[in-house]
Amino acid sequence: MITLRLLILTFFFSFFNCEVIKLGLIYDDQLIPALKQVLTSVEIAIEDINNSNFLKNFEIQLLPFPASNEEDANEAVKNLSMVGAFGAIGPAFSFQSTIIAISASFLEFPLISNSATADALSKNSIYPYFLRTIPKDSAQTQVIVDLLKYFNLNDIVIFSTTEAYSVGLAQSVTDFASKNGLRVRTVVYFTPGDKNLDDKIKIIQGSAARIILNFMFVEDFQNSKITATNLDFTGSPYQNIASDSLSSATIYFNGSQEIQDLKFASFGMTSTAPRTGDPNSKNLKIFIKKLKERGVDVLEGYSTYAYDAAWVYAIALHELLEVQNLQISEVRGKMLLEQLKLTKYNGLTGLVNFDNNGDRDFKIYSLRNLHQGRLYGYENELISEFGIWTSSSGLNISIQPLWSDGTTNFPDSTPKGPVEYYSCSRKITTTDLRGVIIYDEIDDNPEFLPSNYYCDGIIDCNNWSDEDFSCFPSLEIAFIVTGIIAGLSLFIFSIAIIFLVKNKKRGRVRVTGLLFLGLICVACFTGCCSIFSLFGKANNFNCTIRYWIILLSSSILIGALCTKQFRIWRVFGNKTLQVVYVTEKQLAIYVFCILIPDLGLLILWTVIDRPRPLISDSHLICDSEYYYIFIGFFLGYRALLLVTCSVLAFITRKFPSAFSESKLLGFALYNLTVTSCIFIPILLAIESEPFMQWLVGALFILFFFVSTFIIIVLPKIWGIAILDRTKSSEERNSLPDTKFRRSLKEKGINNDQSLHSSSDRVI
Repeated sequence: MITLRLLILTFFFSFFNCEVIKLGLIYDDQLIPALKQVLTSVEIAIEDINNSNFLKNFEIQLLPFPASNEEDANEAVKNLSMVGAFGAIGPAFSFQSTIIAISASFLEFPLISNSATADALSKNSIYPYFLRTIPKDSAQTQVIVDLLKYFNLNDIVIFSTTEAYSVGLAQSVTDFASKNGLRVRTVVYFTPGDKNLDDKIKIIQGSAARIILNFMFVEDFQNSKITATNLDFTGSPYQNIASDSLSSATIYFNGSQEIQDLKFASFGMTSTAPRTGDPNSKNLKIFIKKLKERGVDVLEGYSTYAYDAAWVYAIALHELLEVQNLQISEVRGKMLLEQLKLTKYNGLTGLVNFDNNGDRDFKIYSLRNLHQGRLYGYENELISEFGIWTSSSGLNISIQPLWSDGTTNFPDSTPKGPVEYYSCSRKITTTDLRGVIIYDEIDDNPEFLPSNYYCDGIIDCNNWSDEDFSCFPSLEIAFIVTGIIAGLSLFIFSIAIIFLVKNKKRGRVRVTGLLFLGLICVACFTGCCSIFSLFGKANNFNCTIRYWIILLSSSILIGALCTKQFRIWRVFGNKTLQVVYVTEKQLAIYVFCILIPDLGLLILWTVIDRPRPLISDSHLICDSEYYYIFIGFFLGYRALLLVTCSVLAFITRKFPSAFSESKLLGFALYNLTVTSCIFIPILLAIESEPFMQWLVGALFILFFFVSTFIIIVLPKIWGIAILDRTKSSEERNSLPDTKFRRSLKEKGINNDQSLHSSSDRVI
């Protein structure tokens, strides 16, 4: 059928007595939208050639042959040769050309392709009759590598089909990239037409690369993006770069939902393509006008290369037939082939010339950006040129492209695999497969934290959610338990103070002293309050206030005990039996004196290097540069007081005292000393276990104050409320007779004033 059509066309031209030169066209009208313009473009070229009278005595007859597969293209070559065609423009694809060019060589039938770019076609020994106006893939490889280097996209992955064009480009880029300091993490191939690409996409995801080079045709690209969208593998931070097979704007003209999804998934994609021509060229503008007159609104790159291929034939034939005056029967096969390779022509795509292998010598590429009208100054365009590359001057970027994140900032090509993180607001641990989550600064108001921060024993979220009830052990539960204990203790301390004030005339209160008991209760109350400063995330307030409360409370407690112990030693150790006055005013002064070193150190610490939230081991904790120096002074001072007073307690252990005062004081001091010696080393030893350190520290504080209250104050309350309830009012309010007091009376000495007082002279 095809042969019959060609014979009819030949007869038609012969009938009008024209010297006809038959030129074939093997083109695609199905696979790639950009190639559908080729027939129209070549028709315009033949019309221009014939109308220009460039070939004065000849007229070119175009014999078009659509071919979307190897069989059709092979049949076209044979039929064109049979009807006497001098050569043909085409085939369209590299996979066709690698087979058809062998048949053409056998028939000595020149082929000039406007779109087949595979490097394999440069082998002159195999394909001697194959030429092309389109640059070969190795040139495009250089463009792609230069583009990657310019934008610092040093780490990439290649996604390619297994047909000749894509494989050749993938191999070429891989080899060339390694020579230019770029890293190709992996090359993932799939069979053209394969729609089950989940495993392939997951391999790319697993590579952690963010820059994906796509070497395939439109249908496969659409399938790959459908799968990528389903796997959440589109958009920022992933950046797509494509070769010329995906640079056509007509890919996205279909209004279907699939195409709209493809546009979204491909937003910001950059591509390289042989340049259609200089947009300021008068000849190109005329050509575009003629295309529009034939219903073609958008110019595609392969069209101008097909137009130039027709003119190459015309120029070579002109040289042979009209300059060298050869007979038309002589201008065939090898002679025409050699003249074609010698042809130089300034066409729509620039200088057209060939090397010995039939490859185009001068190469020019367009760099394109799919910005969908969001690039400033190009709002009416879907795809715009942002630069060019030429074989003579290399890369020339005219405007910065819009990338997948919607900005012109260079993409970050640093490979980042899935990121496991904890979300403070969502209160979940999850995985970001994109790898875009960046951990927030811990000292601010963090939202995203490393997943191992969840339930690690340190509060990092402002809302405490990273240590919630689901953790085991849970800080929030520890806060509640210790808070309840501290709250109950505060309630008891408050009731105790009120009870003691109400019963201040009772003998048990008078013999010990209301001020002393009050100091013990106040110190225990404020000490337990410090528990609440340990709750939550470290901040400027709780980091500072906790040390003031804990240290001053412990100083008051230890100071009161030591002062009381000192007075017992002073009174009952008085061998001269002289009257010894120890007033409550003196007690307050002694306690304040003991407090002065702590106050001085706290003020100094706060002024020069106050405790504050600092990052240590990636966590925010209360710390300071001189933390251990100041803590060392505080602990050393308390150790000195406790040891000294414990020695006094040991010395006065057999001294007579009302209601076993001396024994209770000694026991309280021993308790604090032993407790400190046990807890403090444990706290230092478990520093690497934050939850246990917090829990042990909180229990130490509670035990330190509550146990002292139980030893000193609780017996007084028990005695007043329980033991003395059967006594008369006079007996309740009277002071006890001690063995020491009775011995003085037997000797006729009244030392009541030195021992007791109803108001301010107390033991």
